[in-house]
Amino acid sequence: MRDPRSRRWTAAVWPFLLGAGWVLCLLGSLLSPTRALANRDIDVFHLPLRSSFRDLAQVGLPAWNPWLHGGQPVLSNPSYGAFYPPSWLVFVAPPHYALSLMAMLHASLAFAGAWLLARRFGCDRGAAALAGIGYSGCGAYLSLLSAYNLFGSMAWLPWVLAWGDATLRMPSGARWWRPALLAGGALGLQL
Repeated sequence: MRDPRSRRWTAAVWPFLLGAGWVLCLLGSLLSPTRALANRDIDVFHLPLRSSFRDLAQVGLPAWNPWLHGGQPVLSNPSYGAFYPPSWLVFVAPPHYALSLMAMLHASLAFAGAWLLARRFGCDRGAAALAGIGYSGCGAYLSLLSAYNLFGSMAWLPWVLAWGDATLRMPSGARWWRPALLAGGALGLQL
């Protein structure tokens, strides 16, 4: 008979391994720095934005981009994602590789969020795994890679729903504000 701690550890690690394996199968070719996403808006819109964001930040606070479309604000334009922490990967990796890493990160977030939401609704581990694979690998979600901001935003949707549900189902007098803050934080990242 197995030790209960070992069983809990296996139960905790299994979703992580499944999610990592799934994302590697789905987007693993993007781990090579020589490969880049190049579908629709990536090469003509998102890559120039990330490159100029990185270049402008090297000389100070990137408030205005004079190089694109006759000039445009950087900090107030959500396409730059200046206040979104994963966007800061452009400061440690080339912009094309940072976009690839962000795609893998968001697919992982989508898998984990769908897993959590399914478990929150009472599904067993097998059904939760199917939910994670189904959400992060469905055509509707993957098609958002060409609309990159939506791809990142939709990765947070299951988290908002799971924590929002946890908040609404809290018993009277319980610490409802914890899941509410988590839901609000995920919604903020989504926006």
